[in-house]
Amino acid sequence: MKTELPINLGRFRLTEKIGAGAMGVVYRGQDPLIDREVAIKVIRTDLLEESDRDNYRKRFRQEAQSVGRCVHPGIVTIYDVAEQEGDPYIVMAYVPGQTLQRRLAAGPLSVRDGIDITLQVLDALAHAHARGVVHRDIKPANVILSQDRVILTDFGIARMSAAGLTTPGLMLGTPSYMAPEQARGESADHRADIFAVGMLLLRSVTGALPYGDGSVAVVLSRMAASEPIDVTALEDIDPRLATVTAMAVAKDVEQRFQSAEAFARMLRAMTIERTEEEIWPLDLPARPKPVPTATEGQGLAMPEWLAGALANALAETMGPIAAFMVAREARTARDIEHLVQKLAASIDDQRQQERFLAVIKRTLASRETLSVPQAEHEALQESAREPTSAPESTDDEPSLTPDVMSSAQLMLARFIGPIAGVLVKRSSLEARSLDGFGEQLASFIDKDEERDDFRKEFKRTFAPVIRDGRSAH
Repeated sequence: MKTELPINLGRFRLTEKIGAGAMGVVYRGQDPLIDREVAIKVIRTDLLEESDRDNYRKRFRQEAQSVGRCVHPGIVTIYDVAEQEGDPYIVMAYVPGQTLQRRLAAGPLSVRDGIDITLQVLDALAHAHARGVVHRDIKPANVILSQDRVILTDFGIARMSAAGLTTPGLMLGTPSYMAPEQARGESADHRADIFAVGMLLLRSVTGALPYGDGSVAVVLSRMAASEPIDVTALEDIDPRLATVTAMAVAKDVEQRFQSAEAFARMLRAMTIERTEEEIWPLDLPARPKPVPTATEGQGLAMPEWLAGALANALAETMGPIAAFMVAREARTARDIEHLVQKLAASIDDQRQQERFLAVIKRTLASRETLSVPQAEHEALQESAREPTSAPESTDDEPSLTPDVMSSAQLMLARFIGPIAGVLVKRSSLEARSLDGFGEQLASFIDKDEERDDFRKEFKRTFAPVIRDGRSAH
């Protein structure tokens, strides 16, 4: 196709080249019929086997029609699909603004901005997925930051570009954001988009990705391997955000969030009503680095009883993932005091955080020795202050016994996995009645049928308590 600008393509006037990818070129143009500015993506069919081109064009039109049914403010609008000289092209709304890729070139986003962008992307994907449309190539270059909102572009293009390529080594999709099932060449559904958004969030707020900037072969090899992705390998990742993103980028699709709505709901639950400092803990004060108590690179050494005590205390808030968090944070902790501070920072509620510190202080006071210098023991005793008195329960607040909360956690975990512990603890602090507590937990379940099953089991289990109106903290 002739490339000197300006030129005409059908009735459209191409005025400026604004982007290029593996399968096509994007131009800024004008629709003179209605005097509207547009973006036009011309697809390169020369990369296809000649015998595949007719089938490709048919699929291209079908996919474009499917995407065209997605009418959402966060999805770029498709106006037309046509061909010229055998090359199909798609006419879309022109969206002024910069791509997320260009914005990230200047450095990571604030956590607040990164979460806001992610939630808008998930909202657009939820709309598309509900209509059977999967993006398959979520990456910063396909996220446009317009003046008033985030807009996803190139919907469906990755699927349209999936077959019949003849150029050796041409990679469709971006390896660093590609779900493992895509990297293995297996069929992928909407959950591949969930994985990519998890990677997008990590890249946005940390400036890096778990597999770095290695070669395509290295990234794909690691992505296709069975070892889970360790999001904590990224510098300064907040434990609360790490918990959510770890579920988003789970290699096993069944362990991943099963919908965009579930991902968004969990992200909001982990970050609601917090300041920037509360979402992302402040840097700890500088202190002399102690002599390592373990082989370099193997993490902090500590007695088994202490690891167990930390996990048990943390489990009051974090549930079953507590032991995993203790082991994870110990890999980067400078000393025991630093480890306790990191674990305390992962606790959302101040009262729960103070209780955790008090439990650890009492535990340490009952032991005479530690596998760290006594100076660190004393510093830890000082940092683990006695908690301030918790406000007394008011009559309109439900008192939930440990047995009730434990049962509710096990019940909820059957539907959403180990994160149930976090949500049960948080919901217990917000609920005004046992009925309300059950409804709040049910709201975290994505599927209507499963949500109804949870409600029935909850009411059946706690019917005597609900009926008698009893609750004891």
